[in-house]
Amino acid sequence: MKKIILINLIILLSLSKIYSQDKTFLSTEFNTNYFYYFLGENNNKFNYGFSLQLSENIDKFKISFGAIYATKYYWDKPSEKYNKCEYLLKNIRLQIIGNYQIISKNTFSMDILGGFDFDQIIDYDVKLYYVNGYREKINNIKIQNKLGVSCVMGLNFSKLISDRVALNLSPKFYITIKQDHKTI
Repeated sequence: MKKIILINLIILLSLSKIYSQDKTFLSTEFNTNYFYYFLGENNNKFNYGFSLQLSENIDKFKISFGAIYATKYYWDKPSEKYNKCEYLLKNIRLQIIGNYQIISKNTFSMDILGGFDFDQIIDYDVKLYYVNGYREKINNIKIQNKLGVSCVMGLNFSKLISDRVALNLSPKFYITIKQDHKTI
């Protein structure tokens, strides 16, 4: 029940951004995020994040720099050694994103966006469920301190609610340039 309430709260919050200043000036934005990873053979668990970004609007352009705390929870398909292997990663991401407004009518706008995402794993745990019934959790796995780099592309749909509040939906795609970790 708690998980359903948390999911609904994150979805509700992820539809809105709160701006600290008017659109024509430097602004700060707080966002909540839901991540769905396309992982090939692996399956997603519930993933979430929170972000804070500074943005500068210049005509139809917007440049943003932000920090995101995010999770990446997923599991492997069964193998001959284990029934399931869950990966539980937490990371900090820094993003530089540029937006270009392509539609603006009354209080609705649509932007295309692109940029770069730099992520660093801050916690990495693995839960193993072996075929023989044995369970093991490996905490704080020491991995090489590798910085992951991704190209970010997407769209932003925005509905202005008041002078300082907008509802946004921003589907984004991340294309990995440099992987931040390897599975065990």
